[in-house]
Amino acid sequence: MKRILVILLTLTLVLRIQVSAQTVPLEIFAGDSKATLDLLLMRNLKRADETKSHFLFFTRSSVTLDYKENSHSNLPQFALTEALSYNIKSWKGFAPVTVVQIFNRGTFLKAGIQYLRQRSQFTLFSWAVSDLSNQPAFDIFVVTRFTPAITDKLHLYSQLELLNSWPTQLEGNTSYTQRIRFGIKQSQVQFGLAMDLTEVGKEKFTSTLNTGLFLRYEF
Repeated sequence: MKRILVILLTLTLVLRIQVSAQTVPLEIFAGDSKATLDLLLMRNLKRADETKSHFLFFTRSSVTLDYKENSHSNLPQFALTEALSYNIKSWKGFAPVTVVQIFNRGTFLKAGIQYLRQRSQFTLFSWAVSDLSNQPAFDIFVVTRFTPAITDKLHLYSQLELLNSWPTQLEGNTSYTQRIRFGIKQSQVQFGLAMDLTEVGKEKFTSTLNTGLFLRYEF
């Protein structure tokens, strides 16, 4: 567990340097059955003259710790996602994207189409990608965030995230993940209620529900 925390803290520092002091959001979610640490960053890479390039870099690192963890089961789960897309204004938010994902169970290379729509109080980011292996899976990832103003210094914070995966092999499992965050945003801090729901299976699905509180801070 200590090694995982060191990895996350090191990654936070590295990303902080790479994005030239732009914000790096880190979320802590304390649920009724699990706790998660989640670091998500999305930024345009810069050219030599410090202007934004057409390349958009997305990175996400997360660790899930089960309260029932022991030396043989319910071990910590680590996930790292790195994505690079090429965005041109005339494409109206659509862009080709390449995704690399590293999990406890292995490494996966994926490619497909990305969509991004971003405003001051609204963000919609998604992609549809396919695994490039011999037994590919088709993934759709969506994260949408809405932060309307309540007062000059206080905002509502709402976020919905979906990650659905469909196998191309008959013996493979389909998985659906929904993550909901709802709370308050004040300056660099966001906090409130959270829920993670995962369903995995074919004809019969096994569901895992984790509810609790989240705290998100933009370094």
